[in-house]
Amino acid sequence: LKKMLKDRKNTDFQDRIYYALANIEEKKGNRQEAVDLYWKSVKSSVDNDNQKALSFLKLGDYYYAAKDFVPAHACYDSCVYFMDSRVENYDQVKNLVSDLTELVSNLNMIQLQDSLQRIARLPEAERLQWVDEKIQEVKDEEARIKEQERREQQEGISLCEII
Repeated sequence: LKKMLKDRKNTDFQDRIYYALANIEEKKGNRQEAVDLYWKSVKSSVDNDNQKALSFLKLGDYYYAAKDFVPAHACYDSCVYFMDSRVENYDQVKNLVSDLTELVSNLNMIQLQDSLQRIARLPEAERLQWVDEKIQEVKDEEARIKEQERREQQEGISLCEII
């Protein structure tokens, strides 16, 4: 299978090859290697929605079993998007997405409230320093975006001059 990945004539089948390799690693008990390969299957899939759905389903199952519900929700949601509604377990996965949507929303709210309470408990000087750091991060990100836009504009001008 690994040799097949390197062969250019199998480019259209890489998603299936990665999926098969992931299944092998999963059977060996190498869960993290399997997860990495399932992600490669998803990323290399171009026109095969069924394969993408299978890979997302496996990833969702992995994260759900690990009680990592946020990525599990994202994977199951993607699975439903790509899955044919006539597949036997479509309704089951769709219901799971619905349940996880509410759970993830509540988990995000809890995380936000915990963060806000932790910040509120800081001494005033530390809280103000934290706010100043966040403001600086936003300014730095804005400057980075402006610089990137400037470079893209310069490249566009350079391309026009060439043409």
